[in-house]
Amino acid sequence: MFQNSLQIEKELNHSYLYLHGGDWKEESHEQKIIQKCSIPGTLPFRLIQEEEENIFQYDFSSYERIVDYFAERKMSLSHILGLFESIHNALVHLEEYLLSPEILGLDTALIMYDAENNLFLFPLIPSKSEELNREIRLLIDFVAEHLDETDEKAILSSFFLQQEKKRDPLQIKRILQILHMQEEKRSSANMAREHAFSDGREC
Repeated sequence: MFQNSLQIEKELNHSYLYLHGGDWKEESHEQKIIQKCSIPGTLPFRLIQEEEENIFQYDFSSYERIVDYFAERKMSLSHILGLFESIHNALVHLEEYLLSPEILGLDTALIMYDAENNLFLFPLIPSKSEELNREIRLLIDFVAEHLDETDEKAILSSFFLQQEKKRDPLQIKRILQILHMQEEKRSSANMAREHAFSDGREC
């Protein structure tokens, strides 16, 4: 979607993502909020206007694009859960600011990853027209393509998400239920193994 308008700039201490040719409406209440407020779960936004072109700048210093981070790494259940929890939390914050969920940038080329905290961050794109459900379906496919094949629960989660993406509309809460269920099963299995190991040592 953003292949022709996307630009990445990396400096010694800062990294920026630029989207060129965006539509900016000076009188839009929603866009004023984007420009003036720092919304949790989203990237810092700055509007640059030059030669009658609107450029949207996002600061992703200290983070890494998921397409780069997971180019050589695989996604575990923890990563998958972190991704969709981050989406859910960002959408909750948008609702608090009375902002449309459609402006959340969920294109994989634009999503950043905070590896230290297992958090994903997203740009807010003024006047974005891409359908949220379509982007989530593409994210589910991204997960399937980058799975950690040694993580059984991640594989099962991806399978269930592929089934879930056939629903219309998609519901993030339903996706999180699926992922939390797999996480709980993993925790229960780990506890059972620990107890078995403990009982074996005592015998």
